[in-house]
Amino acid sequence: MRKNILKYDNVMNDQRKVVFEQRREMMAQESLEEMITDMREGVADDLIAKHIPRDAYPETWDIEDFAQAVHAAFNLTLPLADWAKEEGSPRKKCTRGCARLPRSLCRPGEKNGAEITRYVEKQIVLQALDHLWREHLVTLDHLRQVVGWRVWPSATP
Repeated sequence: MRKNILKYDNVMNDQRKVVFEQRREMMAQESLEEMITDMREGVADDLIAKHIPRDAYPETWDIEDFAQAVHAAFNLTLPLADWAKEEGSPRKKCTRGCARLPRSLCRPGEKNGAEITRYVEKQIVLQALDHLWREHLVTLDHLRQVVGWRVWPSATP
């Protein structure tokens, strides 16, 4: 059992090193704009993949749910139903529109100042990373306990 616990501790230590290195890199960067843009594009790609399947007919798409998901994720209302009804390739139209979505979002830096915006973005990303790291540690600790109990021999024959 101790051997297994040591393995889990080594895995957790390796993961801790990676996460802390990523955190240091984020803190050292002046702006996380590129990372945040990649995150937005990833969310847009995931929404498209979920709601507009590649080989499905446009009639089977759930455009209303897609529009609600885009609004929930980006706080934008887009003419997705109109795009889906257009002739040609509606999926391409929706995909192009959502691909431009991250770049078309309003720039909060214009209103609040670039320095404040960069600071707030960095704080939000670091808080999210810290929160997810703590959740991951709790999950790994729970896993370690469960595996430890399963390894423990039972008292009954």
